[in-house]
Amino acid sequence: VHRLIRDFEGGSPPMQQSLARVLGVLDYANFPHGVQDAVDCLLRMVNRKVGMFAASSTTGSLWTDIAAKSDTGSKNIEARRNTFDSMPLIMNNISDKLTESLLLNPNSSSVPTNTSSDLPADTVVRMFDALIDGLTDYTSDERGDVGSWVRISCVKGLTSFIRILVSRATSLR
Repeated sequence: VHRLIRDFEGGSPPMQQSLARVLGVLDYANFPHGVQDAVDCLLRMVNRKVGMFAASSTTGSLWTDIAAKSDTGSKNIEARRNTFDSMPLIMNNISDKLTESLLLNPNSSSVPTNTSSDLPADTVVRMFDALIDGLTDYTSDERGDVGSWVRISCVKGLTSFIRILVSRATSLR
């Protein structure tokens, strides 16, 4: 996963487009060791405030020492669209593990305990926020309103997130 992320962040636009899809379809349910870094990478790719090469301040991941090199995420619309398409795929892939990673601590009725290396709740919230932010992408080029590709992906992604979270609501408490 880490090699894919390095290739993704330093790659050409076609490479970024492909690797955005690949990061979304890896089997994180059975091999969860890279899911957090993959999600952080995808979030950097679409973050219009920080940029795809900026350090992640919320995770202590391997990528926190990467210096900020741009003030926006990827300018490649297809890579952004594919990134937004990948977020719900990852969420769906690990959805069975969400109840395990968000279990309540048996000693307290309100303190969450992360029992695996899956996505913590704050990361899921950041993914949800990124999808909401993608709804405001009005990028336009010689092909017209290409930002609509991102907006459509975000609507589909938000729908998928809501379905997954609502279906797990009773076990997530």
